[in-house]
Amino acid sequence: MITFPDGLTGTVVAAAALLNAPAIVQAPTEAAEVAALALVDRTLIAVMEDGSIRAEEALIGAEAPLGGGRTLRIDGVVQAYDRLPRPLYDVSVRASPEAPWRTLCPPDRSGRTTAIPIPGRWGADGGFELVAAPGFSLSCTASVEARCVRLGYAPWQLAPDGSSLEPYHQACVHMVQADYCGDGEARPAREVAIEVFDRAGINPVDGEAGAVGAPEALWGPEGAVCVARARHPGVPLEEQLRACPGLARPPAADCSAADLDDFPAALLGSRS
Repeated sequence: MITFPDGLTGTVVAAAALLNAPAIVQAPTEAAEVAALALVDRTLIAVMEDGSIRAEEALIGAEAPLGGGRTLRIDGVVQAYDRLPRPLYDVSVRASPEAPWRTLCPPDRSGRTTAIPIPGRWGADGGFELVAAPGFSLSCTASVEARCVRLGYAPWQLAPDGSSLEPYHQACVHMVQADYCGDGEARPAREVAIEVFDRAGINPVDGEAGAVGAPEALWGPEGAVCVARARHPGVPLEEQLRACPGLARPPAADCSAADLDDFPAALLGSRS
């Protein structure tokens, strides 16, 4: 079970046009310039104009064109943490050759300004769309979507039972934002820590020992399906339920892990 504090920061996503690349990694060559970036087996590589390939720490300092005069620069490589079996990247961008470099990502809850390269992108409606390899986008670890990837719910991957994780990812986005109504309105409480568990066993229920708070809600792709308590301290549950006309507190359920089987639409649960 992973514990993380609630609270949101903005989502920043950048896309690059990429090339297929040979599986050869060479040391940096000062004279070479980046022709394109590519996502290969969860790792960014730079295809250089001279045909060489850079990866890992050799990427640091590499500048890649994004089109329209824009440029992306790799400033740092961070080894994987949480549930991410992939490196993360500190990235800067500039709008033109004369413009100053600006850090792409705001700090996440750990203070990192890193981005995750992912094999797709999120649309305006929150849905995830795969892109053809070796295409990718960068999602800041401060974003809600990337936080759910960090929790183990990458929408392009499969659950242990072989089903898609995209519904779990959608449920996680609602959970992180305390979007009980499923209407896209975030109701976070920055000072409140939450724990997540799920029916897939990605974040298993570890019992009560060391658990954060008390059962809060069960979540599905459309929002909460069972609400026992509001995340905001001092907000009565009845007030939260009035804000979501489609919700009602089940009289015989406390929205704990033991209730998952009673709510087929519930994929995740939260404690706060």
